[in-house]
Amino acid sequence: ANLLCVFILLVPQGLPAEMMLLFIGAICCFFGILQPKELFAGCASDAVVTLALLFPIMRAMGDTGVPERFIGCVLGMANGPRSLIFRMFFAVALLSGFFNNTPIVVMMVPLLQSLCLRQGVPCQAVLMPLSFAAQAGGSLTKMGSSINFVADAVFQPYGYKIGFFTLTLGCCFICFLGAAYCSLLGPKILKPAEPS
Repeated sequence: ANLLCVFILLVPQGLPAEMMLLFIGAICCFFGILQPKELFAGCASDAVVTLALLFPIMRAMGDTGVPERFIGCVLGMANGPRSLIFRMFFAVALLSGFFNNTPIVVMMVPLLQSLCLRQGVPCQAVLMPLSFAAQAGGSLTKMGSSINFVADAVFQPYGYKIGFFTLTLGCCFICFLGAAYCSLLGPKILKPAEPS
């Protein structure tokens, strides 16, 4: 019942989420569903504070234009769909290890669409692997995905600490397999539908 109330207040109303969550927290404390100590413990979690501090840092780094120039240098030399997908996969995965995935994908979509038009490559053969590259690269570093911070906070009481590069070696293997699979089979599987 509590989750249904939260859903009704957050989704259809279109009210600011932070205000609604603060209101819901206050109501839960008032009725004894939550203790104030529990509410503030969640807000003061290392994962929440770190994520809140990362947003302005990521925004500032994105505003410098360095990610766009990096992608332009890497993709400018691609010739053919397989080469384009392979280069894009590694460039996006690398950036996703240090930036939030969503702005990387948003920045890449128009760039890849124009590049695909110029090279005569079907867009769907490149845009689907873009999503996979952003997801795979999110585990290159602890900063790459908010889930990594949450996982660290959850497992720390059990004696397991996720360092900045703890996941990097396994993720490099996943990125290589993903890039190889997408560049070899992507153009074949994601070819445009034939008109009937």
